[in-house]
Amino acid sequence: MVFLLPILEYTRSDFIELEITRKLTEKFHLEKSNIEELIYRFRNLTYYTNISTELPALCMDVDDNYILQTCQSAEADMLITGDKELQLLKAFIKTKIISPSQFMDEYVNNQ
Repeated sequence: MVFLLPILEYTRSDFIELEITRKLTEKFHLEKSNIEELIYRFRNLTYYTNISTELPALCMDVDDNYILQTCQSAEADMLITGDKELQLLKAFIKTKIISPSQFMDEYVNNQ
């Protein structure tokens, strides 16, 4: 069986890089050299987004607002996230917000 994934472009911002670094350090306890290698690879797979919009104040978790700001600045069509508070929004401006399992169901498993 062959899976045809939709063509996706991934975006990043300074905040997202810092958040990934923080999670890899605090949650997964990776060494600095491993984190640097992962961030290097991440940069090669993503497009950098200059933040050009005001920080929204929709979520109680301020970090979530930075994610939404990145989506708005990138004019993202979709945000795939495991964050329950963000999932409750369902959309932000033109960005559809879905869970990883929803993404799999809608775009991968339905082929």
